[in-house]
Amino acid sequence: MSSFNQDLQKKLIAFWRHEPVFDQKSYSLAEATLDFHKAVGGDFVKLTPSGTYQATALGIKDSWEGDLLGRRNITFRPIKESKDWLKLKCTSLGEQEMNCLQASELLIRNLSNETPLLATVFSPLSQAIQLAGLEYLVFCTEYAPDELSRGLELIAQRTKHLIECYKSLGIHGIYYVSQHHLKTIFPRLKLQPSINIYDQFVILSAEGLLLNIMHFHGAPLVEQLPKLPFGWRVHYEFTQGNSDLISLNSIQSESLMIGLSIDTLMQGHNDSIRQNTIDEFCTQDAFKSVGFGASCVLPLNFSLKLASAWVKTVNSYE
Repeated sequence: MSSFNQDLQKKLIAFWRHEPVFDQKSYSLAEATLDFHKAVGGDFVKLTPSGTYQATALGIKDSWEGDLLGRRNITFRPIKESKDWLKLKCTSLGEQEMNCLQASELLIRNLSNETPLLATVFSPLSQAIQLAGLEYLVFCTEYAPDELSRGLELIAQRTKHLIECYKSLGIHGIYYVSQHHLKTIFPRLKLQPSINIYDQFVILSAEGLLLNIMHFHGAPLVEQLPKLPFGWRVHYEFTQGNSDLISLNSIQSESLMIGLSIDTLMQGHNDSIRQNTIDEFCTQDAFKSVGFGASCVLPLNFSLKLASAWVKTVNSYE
């Protein structure tokens, strides 16, 4: 991994996608992730489990129903009333969490020594939204804040433990997902000051890893984003409402990873278009060590050949 250490300031690029059905077993998730990387390339590999893999350990039920992005639909939520937050148990890791740890082991053994592997971890509040649903969680922030806080504390402890388990296997970084720092969600939450504290508590457990990335999902983002430890990169969707994030240097310790929209990526059918797109960012002082990817996951039907072409364009950029 020494040569990658030397290249941390280069213009990184990577893509990933969900692997529905395959993501329910460790060996098939590892195999599908490795096959995708062999076809597309990229400067790191992100293990991308189902978006609900942590919350299933706390009682949600879900299923894949053909979603084009590979997302699973939640069919049962265990939080129906405020006292249910107090019933959450800090149990051992769930089946899907164990599957991801085992998949990580398999990938570490099979990836090149120069290719970092990142594990996906969802923030405590993202998990809480899955457990209760957004509207009931908003209700609890106002009318049951103590019960909700107890629940969030337990979820944060479990999430911290999961990261520590990934680290013990030799994972190279954490891809930490926040789905609640949106202007349509965050202002409605009455526990705003403490919510970022849960994130900061969890991400500190990733200290010492080679490549950590904070993903602020969606748009438009709020300005009250959590401060990140030194070295973290910020991945966000470059779209209307988010483009001014480059001015928020307080949360950007290392460099930005630009999430290009699927429409932009699909238009990159020749090298000059891709080159011009990259030029728009790399000629700006604010983007000296910028990285690139999609805004989130690639659709299941996205051309792997086109994704690979984007990787080659960025890797050859001077």
